[in-house]
Amino acid sequence: LAFWYDHCTALLLKNRKTDRLGLVTTSSKLYEDAQFTYDRFKLYSQHLENQSAGGHFLEALVAAIDTFRDKIHLKYLRHLIVITNAKDSLDFDIDLEETTKLINQYGIKVIFTGDFDDSSKTFYGWKRLLAQWDHSRIVHSKELHRTIAQSVALRKVAPRATFTGCLRFAVDVEADTLNQDNSAIKIDIQLYPAIKVEKTSSSHEYVFDDETKTIRGLQRTTTHFIKKYTRDGPQDLLGEENDSDNEDYNKEVISDYVPGFKYSKRDIIAVNKELAEVSQLPTSPGMDILGFVKKQHISLAYLVDESSYIIPPSNSSNINLVSFNALVRSLIDMDGVALARYVSKENSEVQVCALFPLKFQLKENSRYGLVSIRLAFKEDEKMGRFPSLTKDYTSANNDDDDKEDEDEEETGEDGAKFSNEKKRALPSSEANVLMEEFIKARDLDEAPGADSFTHVLDNQKLGLIDTEFLNLPKTVKGDPDTKLMPTCPATKKTQRYLKQILSTSVNKESLEAFLNEEKFVEKYLVEEGETNLFNYNNILTGNTVGAENWLTGMNSKSAPLVKKLITTLDSRYLKRNPEAKKRK
Repeated sequence: LAFWYDHCTALLLKNRKTDRLGLVTTSSKLYEDAQFTYDRFKLYSQHLENQSAGGHFLEALVAAIDTFRDKIHLKYLRHLIVITNAKDSLDFDIDLEETTKLINQYGIKVIFTGDFDDSSKTFYGWKRLLAQWDHSRIVHSKELHRTIAQSVALRKVAPRATFTGCLRFAVDVEADTLNQDNSAIKIDIQLYPAIKVEKTSSSHEYVFDDETKTIRGLQRTTTHFIKKYTRDGPQDLLGEENDSDNEDYNKEVISDYVPGFKYSKRDIIAVNKELAEVSQLPTSPGMDILGFVKKQHISLAYLVDESSYIIPPSNSSNINLVSFNALVRSLIDMDGVALARYVSKENSEVQVCALFPLKFQLKENSRYGLVSIRLAFKEDEKMGRFPSLTKDYTSANNDDDDKEDEDEEETGEDGAKFSNEKKRALPSSEANVLMEEFIKARDLDEAPGADSFTHVLDNQKLGLIDTEFLNLPKTVKGDPDTKLMPTCPATKKTQRYLKQILSTSVNKESLEAFLNEEKFVEKYLVEEGETNLFNYNNILTGNTVGAENWLTGMNSKSAPLVKKLITTLDSRYLKRNPEAKKRK
């Protein structure tokens, strides 16, 4: 019944008003034409656990199909899940003609699953029956359990264009209005989201009252105030010179305020709407090609932002389609990338993007397209504190790391400061060679099933037509690119814990009392030997493709190099002194 609990809890987390769920057994039928709620889930689950054997299975199947008849004229996705061990002998000669006609006519999808014996006579009877239904599928429970643990159901996202305009080339930059430059080459395009950062699950906040045993929604408000000092003498209105520990003031709440720009220690100017508009650089929406470079000159380190698909509009003229396809085909032939200036809307920021040419594979058909990725500007540069690999003045006295550096400091040729008392030798040539070998050993392009870059984008999400209502095993390519399309591991783990809480709570008298039990996490969520840290074994458990222990197998080449590197670099774990003063 693991699939039953997983599917029901998934519906509760989605919380869609149009979802309906019924339970039909050999002796009873539970169904309500209303949104599936936690109370219904608890009722169904308790009924299922207390269900006694008996009754005719095929009659129960017919009763389940008849449940769809009342609203069969409405456009719904309908699924019938048959869970059985296929051990009891059944009479498959009963008349199921009307049921078969209804299933095929309205596209009802039938999923047959359970812990059954593939060689049993009853299973072959089910197999012959399912062959008559157009949208039927047989899934063994073992395969289903593995899918539940490792993958998620794919959700279709409505394609909404984030930009509709022209891709321009050879625009006169001195023209008053770029859109009025008739000498430029213009191709009508649309941008659609490709890879987006997955946000963590958000939920409403509630307060549980222990006395009344009730739950109330928690509301948050933000209050702004200014300090009114009570002491005599000159006051610093900006609060820069006031002692933060001085409590000799009153708080005066304000409701009307505007942002301000501080241009000196004591001078500030209010930034109203008119001033904000004047200070903004005027820009007009559009995408202009600045030039072309070889793909090998675009460092992978720059490709860290979200990406977008670029395709011609669906109502494009033949000339527009030919122009766009010719541009993409030329970039593929020259193994090049276009650099473009992009402004998404009026007066928004100017971006420089790299446009990669690709062919989008949609089942048997393919289409030319571009993938746009915003390149980093100076303000995107992240400055880290790393030891120098070219100067031997990097501090390495680990025992004094947490103490204030009171030694006399000198300045190196590049302006960096270092201590005369602390020196560390640079990595040896042997260590550099080992590190290079380690990096190459972790190259996933050398993994089994990996293909060289062929300018073809082919994955199960690209051509997704409908949202997957059920989380079923998927038959897809086993290359690394496909395996590395997981949902956010943190989000997957959060959903797993929520499902586990809901599934366990159905056998408890009260959900509130269950959640307030002592040592709740240790008793119900953390399994023995489980870790909260991500490793090679669990990082892809939220993947859309089963890849259990796939990354672990990549250790075969690099594991010996790791041991050598640890020895060569004299690496070791250090225990930080909790009482040591932290470095500012």
